[in-house]
Amino acid sequence: MKKSLFLSSLGIFAIAGAVFLTSQKTNIKRVYVPRANSQDVSLTKTQRWEKAREYYAALRKNIQTGKVEAKDILNAQKKVQQAISTKAASLGLNWQVIGPTNQGGRTRAIVIDPDNPLKIYAGAVSGGVFVSEDAGGSWTPLNDHAPNAAVSCLELGPDGTLWVGTGSSFDGPSGIGGSGFIGSGLYKVAPGSSTYTLVAGPSSSNQTGLEWTEINSIKVNPANSNEIYVATNKGLRKSTDGGVTWENPIVLFTSPTVIYETGEAQDIAFKDDGTIFVSISGKIYRSSNGTDFEDLVAANSILPGGASRIEIEVAKSNQDYVYVLMSDWYNSVTLNQGTFSGYGIKGMYRSKDGGDTWEKLLGEPSEIGNLFQPCGGWDGNSGQCYYDLALGVSPFDENFVIIGGVELWKWDGNISRIAYEFSSPPYYVHSDKHVITFHPTDPNIFYIGSDGGISQTWDGGNTFLDRNVGYTTTQPYDIAFDVSGWVMEGNQDNGTIVVDPATGLGQPVTGGDGFDCEFSQITDVWFSTVYNQQLYRGIDGVAGGTICGDYCNAGSFYTRIRLWESPDDPTSQTYVEFDNSPTEISVGNGNGTQKTFDGDLTPKYAGAVIVPGTITITAGSMQVTDDGNGNLTGDGGGTVDYTNQTFSVTFNSPVPNLTPVMVRFSTSFPAGTTLTLNSNAHNQTFEHTLTADVQPNDTIYIQDPFQSLIAMGEGSSNVIIAREALNIEKEPVWIQITGLGGQVNCMDYSKDGNHLFVGTWSGRVVRISGLNELYHDSDLVHVSVTTIFTSSQVVTGVAVDPNDPENLVVTLGNYGATDYVYRCTNAVSATSTGTANFESIQGDLPEMPVYDAVIDVTDKDRVVIATEFGVWATDKAFSSPGGSMSWSNESNNFPYAPVFEIEQNINWGNANTHTLYAGVHGRGIWKSTTLQTSTEDFNEQVTEGFVASLTTFPNPVKNNLTLAVEMNTTANAQLQIYDINGRVVKEVSNMRLNNGNNTFDVNVEDLQKGTYFLRLNIKNGETKINKIVKL
Repeated sequence: MKKSLFLSSLGIFAIAGAVFLTSQKTNIKRVYVPRANSQDVSLTKTQRWEKAREYYAALRKNIQTGKVEAKDILNAQKKVQQAISTKAASLGLNWQVIGPTNQGGRTRAIVIDPDNPLKIYAGAVSGGVFVSEDAGGSWTPLNDHAPNAAVSCLELGPDGTLWVGTGSSFDGPSGIGGSGFIGSGLYKVAPGSSTYTLVAGPSSSNQTGLEWTEINSIKVNPANSNEIYVATNKGLRKSTDGGVTWENPIVLFTSPTVIYETGEAQDIAFKDDGTIFVSISGKIYRSSNGTDFEDLVAANSILPGGASRIEIEVAKSNQDYVYVLMSDWYNSVTLNQGTFSGYGIKGMYRSKDGGDTWEKLLGEPSEIGNLFQPCGGWDGNSGQCYYDLALGVSPFDENFVIIGGVELWKWDGNISRIAYEFSSPPYYVHSDKHVITFHPTDPNIFYIGSDGGISQTWDGGNTFLDRNVGYTTTQPYDIAFDVSGWVMEGNQDNGTIVVDPATGLGQPVTGGDGFDCEFSQITDVWFSTVYNQQLYRGIDGVAGGTICGDYCNAGSFYTRIRLWESPDDPTSQTYVEFDNSPTEISVGNGNGTQKTFDGDLTPKYAGAVIVPGTITITAGSMQVTDDGNGNLTGDGGGTVDYTNQTFSVTFNSPVPNLTPVMVRFSTSFPAGTTLTLNSNAHNQTFEHTLTADVQPNDTIYIQDPFQSLIAMGEGSSNVIIAREALNIEKEPVWIQITGLGGQVNCMDYSKDGNHLFVGTWSGRVVRISGLNELYHDSDLVHVSVTTIFTSSQVVTGVAVDPNDPENLVVTLGNYGATDYVYRCTNAVSATSTGTANFESIQGDLPEMPVYDAVIDVTDKDRVVIATEFGVWATDKAFSSPGGSMSWSNESNNFPYAPVFEIEQNINWGNANTHTLYAGVHGRGIWKSTTLQTSTEDFNEQVTEGFVASLTTFPNPVKNNLTLAVEMNTTANAQLQIYDINGRVVKEVSNMRLNNGNNTFDVNVEDLQKGTYFLRLNIKNGETKINKIVKL
């Protein structure tokens, strides 16, 4: 017996599904197991609202002031609108939504048409207004081209006018901790229309936090459609002429000068007699005429002052009943039940006389503890009842109250929890409730708006169901796709969801806050992440599990990963074992009477030659062996056909009942035999042609051409990398690379996997080179870490040219800068920032954060970017001077929302070849097929015609390739050689092929190392395809 090491011939054209061709994955029916182990993560952590706020702010804050400035966003918005109105799209991208069509995102507004309760409007905080005509059974966007998608509140006036408020103070759109998107004012939509008309908005001179950028509540006087009240971040605003003019009606002092109430107005409630209640900065004002306001907190000792947020509801069934729900900040309140921190309930109060006197119904954490505290905030988690606080009173029963925070509770004289965030239907309602809306005619129905969209009860709150069909308002941080068009998104507070492109339906993969995700383009392996550096891996139909080992929970809130993979990596240093031990097979069991058995001698591997004289057949104590000449002798007799690999044996005695009849034999493999072997990559095989004989009991090790890398940002300035990411039987062995100079925010590989470009929060682009040699910690000596770009802005995206790794596009975030997109043409060869020839290609692009980019695989001049205001593109990215670069908005059919991620399928010959995918923050996943090229399926079946056969040798080839073509007739032909991106790299025309055998030599010395496809085109339309590997 001997052991040998062989390099693979990389002959995987038909076996592995050839990711660069039409993959077998197109026939895979994906089945996902919901959430898997990730629920345990979510159960041990309250959703990290404040971390999400910090994340958004870090991407968008002004680099000079450190805050998200309203003026920056409004100026950018103005320039975007000007550009759209004056310039046509250069690429003409058309987009269509994929989904998920059954999962909603953060919803702060639900209003029901009182004249037609089947008609409901809902507003998503970055997805716009949706309308349902069937009581929430299905939803459609009211207008995907609305001026602002950051819907914070809605009101349906008595005349049917829909009032739309944009920008929510509770999402923190301005300031250091902002997680929301800035509003652009108050809009109205006329009855029966979908057109938005701006009623009041911020001026171009606005500074941070000025009025009309945040609107928290709108109420129209039920007796007068022209009398409108709006709660803004700068106090209450009132109009008596339908929105033509506005005033601040709350005057604090009149002498010596008039001073108005300009605190943050949060909620408004009306009585039918025109009495209005409004909460502003911890105070509650009441007015019977809309002009004279009194502070009820100051006038009543029962109502506490200083609350951070106050919600108000008037009971429709008895309008003397007024409810107030307050929240406030608590710093480590220690109780027997645990320690509470963050925003928690300060109390719920009720007046039975229209606000004159009050009683306390529920108290603070120190009074009630965790028996009632719907805000989270226990034992190390932060309470969230400033971000999420909802109050609803039944219009049929003034003593029936629903309270929402992280959790959902009911008060009817007693307090009880009525739904759960990690349960299953019908007792599940997504965490973080923002609005509760009761049906106007059915006392058993009410709707809940949460971070998971819309839920509904039909039985007064005993059971609930999601009502998100068509309500595509998820907020993806990252997206991924596979070769058959399935997509995946990592979402804010909605976990990671995989979406079937045929139906748009999504299924949860992992929970929590999902960030980066990846699909293998080779096999059915997927990767998802949860906050704080948790990485999951799974396959179709099987729940995933964590693979981050000791690095789990050791990183930042935003978990960043990047996958590289190849089905034919010539530098691969992993091997599969081919063990030519004897074959053992069972041919049946005895029945107590049967003596004769026959069957096939089937070796473990195709191509094996059975070695005469090694066959043994046993049945209990009886045994026969072959004599090397085809005869079986011993405790019986029989024959063996070595050529056809069959046998027949008759034992001297009947084989006892249930006794197995076993055959054992040795095999050999002559040089030139092609083996089909299982790769270490999940569910993949490859071919290897033996260059030497393999004898019985030999063990050889054959290079596995399938190779993969998974990289993950780790700690404050590190990245960890593991090999064999697609080997689901193996726990990744992580190798830490340090010294990046900042936390990882984005990554991209060169096509060959040898270089990883890393963008950091500190503004660096770092190239990690030598990864082809990295398999163990000891290989770090071959790895170099080089900073090639620095900036004062966060690096949000790095895009490597899939055809030339020297070409790189870098995108930057933050307001307050002048340049957001750069190109580089020596990204691999640069040795420092001083030698890297980066150049801004900002051109006429409006000054706004740019979050990601792709370089089109068929034309490097076509670069598509994801921005704060949709998708933009240029068709001269590497040929035009940077200063004169021309950009155009490519958001045709696209919602007015931020896009955090854009990807392109660079693989050749798939159903979704060259398709663009965009993760729209607030509107799910969209795709564009505009850049798809007209390609034929390389795996097409060719009927026999002029060509009898085509063979190529040697393969792999170094210099000269020989083509042997057998023809059934005479014809002219054309030879084309394609690279794996589908580009023709060599062509021979006017080839004359005669009837019979034809031989041609083609010099391929000038081709780079890699995989190519040779295509012979015959004049009758026939084609023949062969795959070659250039050494």
